[in-house]
Amino acid sequence: MTNFFALLLLLLTHITPVRSVTWVKGAGGASCDYTCSQRDGCSEDAWPKTETEFYAVSKLAGQVCESTQTGSAKYDPSTDGRYCGWQGPEEMEEGETRCSQATDSGTYRFCGKMGASLEDEAVSDLQAPKPEPTPQLAPASKYGSAVDVFWSNQRQHVLEQEGDEVLGALNARQIGGKARGAEYWENYTFDANSTLRSGYYHNPSLREVHSIQRRMGYDHLATSTRYGNTCCASCGSVNTAELVKGTGFYAVASAESMQADGIGDGHYCTSSPHTSRGTTGMGCLSCARGKFLKAHPFSYPLWAQPGDEIFSKELKIVVADTCPHTGNEGWCPRHQGQGNKFGVKHHFDFADPPAKYDNYYFVWSKMECPNYIKRRYARLSRC
Repeated sequence: MTNFFALLLLLLTHITPVRSVTWVKGAGGASCDYTCSQRDGCSEDAWPKTETEFYAVSKLAGQVCESTQTGSAKYDPSTDGRYCGWQGPEEMEEGETRCSQATDSGTYRFCGKMGASLEDEAVSDLQAPKPEPTPQLAPASKYGSAVDVFWSNQRQHVLEQEGDEVLGALNARQIGGKARGAEYWENYTFDANSTLRSGYYHNPSLREVHSIQRRMGYDHLATSTRYGNTCCASCGSVNTAELVKGTGFYAVASAESMQADGIGDGHYCTSSPHTSRGTTGMGCLSCARGKFLKAHPFSYPLWAQPGDEIFSKELKIVVADTCPHTGNEGWCPRHQGQGNKFGVKHHFDFADPPAKYDNYYFVWSKMECPNYIKRRYARLSRC
């Protein structure tokens, strides 16, 4: 920890002291104007310009980011409590301010309150003693042994004690990470015997996962990743956050194999190919309903508890983007009938999944998109 703080202080000494602000994390759903209303207001000039500077900002605001995406939403920099997006939009509409942008209830903005300088806040923060976290074990009878509960409840403690190794594994699966490509998986083996049992489907075989899918009443199985909201997704440059805001839907990118007539980044208007060789078409403006399973294709324990809402709530998704095979070879097949590195033929990349998400299997059935989603899509997309 001493080396970490020394490095952070060294970084901060190279930041020009022009931002006279105190960085805070706002409440869920609050704009920075609201967050800063009890002081001298929100600074429109202090937004971090680089990921390194955002790293310092998040530290000062008391947030540990498990991974950091570019972001680019009007309300960035922000966090869902685990993942962070640092870079705001390339441009704003005339008369708009970034400070005035509110979020959904599960998103928290980083705001620059007018006040002390960044360096003064940093030095004060670094000098303050930090108590070591004490793991608290829940009763063993509810979820399994005390060791099981430790792993499922104390992932943050593990991050603090073994941050580099654990964070490296998590970041490898984010967009642009090593685990998106093919080489990462060439010599990868799953160690089912290393897992702890506490009410999850631990490292089930693909056959078992398909059996669970059918028992739950859904037609298909998919792997899943997350990538962060974008202002200009490939389906007609649609804004993923605006597309689903207030609707209860989640915006996703579907694998290239599930789309037709266009891949990758750009203003594509893909359609859904007919089901072929086990791959169901999910092009732009395709919708589905489904649930996350209490399982993922890895050997480490899950973030969430077995009874958490992320496993019980049915989610509705709408395709707003493409997950191209190139750069995502581990997850997103290129052609219909092909499976990814886990043998699964469908994949969804969630722009902003629910809290406690962790690469869970997703069981789903295709559905007709409701008219309010179609109208929103028609207004926001160039398709």
